[in-house]
Amino acid sequence: WYQRRVRVRYSDNIKSISSGINAEYGAKRVGNVYLIPHKGMFQYVSAANYFGEILEWFGFALLLQTPAAAWFSLFSTLFLGQRGYQTHQYYLKKIENYPKSRSSVFPFSGF
Repeated sequence: WYQRRVRVRYSDNIKSISSGINAEYGAKRVGNVYLIPHKGMFQYVSAANYFGEILEWFGFALLLQTPAAAWFSLFSTLFLGQRGYQTHQYYLKKIENYPKSRSSVFPFSGF
């Protein structure tokens, strides 16, 4: 009973932290112009929403400690990492003054 309660509490905290970091600061398009986000994790990465989701899935895998959860978090990391990289490349190509110092998904990693 106690473990289940801790797991639920932990997963709720991870979701609120990662969504609070990422949700309200995403890139916005107004007409034909993209507004570059500068708040939250978007200071460091282009796809902070994917980074938050990857953190959530790894937290989920740590809580369950099953092979299925580990494989799912690994698959999510690979899939969302690729999508984040593509998003980053698109922003670099389309937006002239896009910060070159940002990573695509993982802060301070160059990817």
